[in-house]
Amino acid sequence: MSKKIIIIYIVILLVVSCGAMVFINYSLANPISSNIANPKNNFEKTKEIINKKADLNFEIAGKIIAVSKKAGDTVNEGEILAKLDDADALAQYSQAQANINIAQSDLLALEKNLKEQELKIKNFKSNDKKIQKAQVSLVKENINSQQARILQANDNLTIAKNQLDKYVLRAPFGGVVVRQDMAVGEVFNPNNPSIITIEAKQ
Repeated sequence: MSKKIIIIYIVILLVVSCGAMVFINYSLANPISSNIANPKNNFEKTKEIINKKADLNFEIAGKIIAVSKKAGDTVNEGEILAKLDDADALAQYSQAQANINIAQSDLLALEKNLKEQELKIKNFKSNDKKIQKAQVSLVKENINSQQARILQANDNLTIAKNQLDKYVLRAPFGGVVVRQDMAVGEVFNPNNPSIITIEAKQ
C-alpha cells in the first residue's frame, strides 16, 4: 500500500473521530426531554385519564323525583344526574334565609334607636344624662347580641344550603354514563349499591 493511500485513510479516520466527538458533546448539552425518554410516564398518564370512573350514590335517603340522564348519555362536570324530593330541605333553607332578613331588620332598628338615644343626651341635665347614658349602653349591648344572632343565622343558612345540595346528584367530571339503575318514584337508600356510573371521555 502506497504512502499516499495510508495518509488518506488517516485523514478519513480523524474526520470521523472529530464528528463523533462533536455529536457526543451536543447530546450531553441538549438531553432529550423526559417525556420522550420515558414513554412509560406518558402511557400511565393517558391510562389514568382513560380509566377514570366514578360509581355514584346520594348521601341521604329519599324519593327520586327526577332522573335527567340515562346510559349512553354524555355529561359535563357539575351537571345534574338525578334529584331527590327536597321539599323539607328547601323549606328549612327558605326559613334560614327569612331568619337572616329578620335579624338584619332588627339590627337596623336597634342602630336607629341608638342614634336617637345618643342625640337625647345633649338635651338632658347632668342627672338625667347618667340615666340616658345607661340606656345607650343597654342599646349597644343589644346591638352586639343582635350581630351575634346574625352570624349564627348565616351559619344556619350555610348548613341548610349544604343539606339542600345533598338532594342533588351531580357529575364529578365530564364523561359518559355507562350504567344507570334508578327511576323516578323509587325510594333511595344510601346503603344500597351505587346507582349510576360514569366514565371519563376518551
